[in-house]
Amino acid sequence: MTNTTSGIARLVVLAAFATASRVIFAQGHMDPAREAALQRISKEGTNVNTEFRRARSMMLDGRFDEAARLCRSAINMYPDYSKFASHDAVPYLGEILLQKGDIQGAIGEFSSYQDPGSQSTTPEIQASLALCYFKTGDIDDAQAVLLASAKASPDRLYTLLGDEHTPDLSVEDADTIEATCLLVRGTGPTDDLRIAKVKLEDLKLAKKRLPSNKGVDWLIGRAEFDLHDYAEAVKAWAPIMMGKDAFLNEKVERSYAIALERMPKPDPAGK
Repeated sequence: MTNTTSGIARLVVLAAFATASRVIFAQGHMDPAREAALQRISKEGTNVNTEFRRARSMMLDGRFDEAARLCRSAINMYPDYSKFASHDAVPYLGEILLQKGDIQGAIGEFSSYQDPGSQSTTPEIQASLALCYFKTGDIDDAQAVLLASAKASPDRLYTLLGDEHTPDLSVEDADTIEATCLLVRGTGPTDDLRIAKVKLEDLKLAKKRLPSNKGVDWLIGRAEFDLHDYAEAVKAWAPIMMGKDAFLNEKVERSYAIALERMPKPDPAGK
């Protein structure tokens, strides 16, 4: 779950408002009243998103009930914006409920999400929904959600892992299904350091489910690298560098050299 998902949704909404609101005069200027309305909507969206991020921070502190209340309250901050706020809230509220252990509540949230102007959703939301089904023991529905998501976004994991290392969802295997959920969730973008660490833990759990998949080593190392833990990045990438997988070697080689250069060096004095 990321701020990026919500931000993209909000930008789409604002773009729609801009298109609907523009009244062009012969001189080529926007109607001042419409411009003011658009600015108000933009400010409201920013304020609501700030509250969602506060709720997410509460979730990370284990304050699940407070986080859920704040999230729901933020939806109704501005009556004119509530429809869009309700949409933007899904990644936040769904994740709060999932982490709280309210799996059915999380399923209700994640399954309600659709991108504005389409009947689709995002791979991260679908992976979270599939993980919820997995946690209830409903492997069939978890697999069906992931297969539908892979069909809608075929390059989501393939671009990262290549053909050999992308999990095969055609076989109903519990470890593969859970790992795929974790891989998609763990590789979504975020600008929040604490969320980045949570995503790294998802990747590490995926590795436990798929211990022989070196593609997951590449993703873990990349996450460690982005968190500036270069020693851990080198540790994760070492099996790849010792192997002969051309696809992964090309992905890792340059960053591995940088990580080696930047990682802490042993004190020659032994201090």
